[in-house]
Amino acid sequence: MIKQFELETPEEKHEEFLYSLLQGGVINDFELEAERQRHGLSTVHIRRKDYLSITKKQKQLARELMHRRYLNKKRGRIEICVDGNLAKCQLPVTRPIKGKRGALRSFIKGFSRQSRLRMMRMVSKLETAKKPLFFTLTYPDEFIDNLDGHEIKERHLKNFWKRLEYCYPSLSCIWKLEYVKRKSGKHIDELYPHLHMLVWGLYDVDIEDIRELVASAWWEVCGKLSEAHLQAGTRVERLRSHRGTMFYISKYMGKEETEDLTVGRWWGVKGRMHLPLARVVVIDFLNKEDYKKVIDFMAYYAGLPEGDWKKLEVFIDGRKLLQALDNIIYGQA
Repeated sequence: MIKQFELETPEEKHEEFLYSLLQGGVINDFELEAERQRHGLSTVHIRRKDYLSITKKQKQLARELMHRRYLNKKRGRIEICVDGNLAKCQLPVTRPIKGKRGALRSFIKGFSRQSRLRMMRMVSKLETAKKPLFFTLTYPDEFIDNLDGHEIKERHLKNFWKRLEYCYPSLSCIWKLEYVKRKSGKHIDELYPHLHMLVWGLYDVDIEDIRELVASAWWEVCGKLSEAHLQAGTRVERLRSHRGTMFYISKYMGKEETEDLTVGRWWGVKGRMHLPLARVVVIDFLNKEDYKKVIDFMAYYAGLPEGDWKKLEVFIDGRKLLQALDNIIYGQA
């Protein structure tokens, strides 16, 4: 009598292929879990076949239920932006007490250290392989009477971004407002604003075409006040590496404002739905010692003092961290 075997789905075949790579030493356990999350495979490793006896099916079901039960007892978790530059360790989140809310944020008076950290975190969640363009938008001398911070964001920046989106609908950017003292022109040593922007979505476009578009669009937004502003009012650069991106953020966009100016938000996001967000892999630890080894390594990498860290967020290459987790936990690194 011929046994009737269960037909395997493409997902099951792909999962068996991943396990063959694991057995051959091509990938480790954490890279295996990352690939399984990427393809939406089942979190249960054991599959019950039709050709197994009832007793063996019951045993496999019991193991499966025990596996799920132990997964609920998490001893910590780590979230890794695999294609990005961020990793976060934290203990299981308990339920908040009803009726209690977090403290309300105060009125924005300057570009604080926490605001700078939030901007850096946003950039680190994006794919490092996608290189943005860096825009700098300056105002002409004739614009001295229309430099209110709210007007810049609500009218000038919005109108400029509409012109770009009309030509390239899939754009996204992170913008930063900055006030610096004028070094030339009629208003030397007076505070003048300008905008910095990291723009994603223009990967295969000729840089000269973008420079012409940005210059004309910003010139029109500012009211076509002078021919000199059309020629020198903007700057567009293509960043070649993720390191260069972080350099421009720290040098131009990450500077804390020394002047106590009330302009509202100092940075923001445009085209959020088109941001190239990195793939996130979540790993739950069942062993407290394993979790402590990982968080201690991240603290050492960040140059933090030794201590009983409960949660930590570090800017680190996600793919390299994922590959090194085996060595970190088993003491080979």
